[in-house]
Amino acid sequence: MVTKTFEYKAIKYDELGEDAKDKALEQMYDLNTYYGWWECTVEDIQNTWEEKYGICFDTDALCFDLGRRRELYFHGRGKIRVENPYKLAYQATGNKGYALQASNGLLELYFETNYYGGGSGRTVLHVSDYRTEKAPDLPVDFDLWFRDLCHDFWSTLHNEYDYLTSRESIEEGIRANEYDFFEDGRRSMTLVA
Repeated sequence: MVTKTFEYKAIKYDELGEDAKDKALEQMYDLNTYYGWWECTVEDIQNTWEEKYGICFDTDALCFDLGRRRELYFHGRGKIRVENPYKLAYQATGNKGYALQASNGLLELYFETNYYGGGSGRTVLHVSDYRTEKAPDLPVDFDLWFRDLCHDFWSTLHNEYDYLTSRESIEEGIRANEYDFFEDGRRSMTLVA
């Protein structure tokens, strides 16, 4: 058996030519989104929802699609729930009277996820109204309000993904990790025998 040793010049990203940089970026497009990139963002939103709206959800229940379907919903019964009806009703209506009615059980707020083709779903916020018949109509459609909240959630995730897959962010990750490349833009890997 004959053993041959080859030597290659490995260089840093900033030393590459423009075509080689493009190839390196194409090769490392998922550098920042390989696994669990959304966890910190979702945790921040989870804390905000609990503190501001009185809504709690289990992170393992979250389903989202940033592609064509553009959806966000929560699967599993009880995985998203109203922990503080007062906060939720107040944030949705801007009215302390409705918030008090919610906290006293006259307005019951609860979530339900309806599923449709392909395993996708839609989480809705239902209201059971136990007020007197002469009570005025609610000033807000709670389900529509919740859909807007979900759209903001989805937009935050989408914007985070767009940033993490941007040229600027990928280049920052390459530099921070001090990756080496061959002159043609392929990543140089250190192999240990």
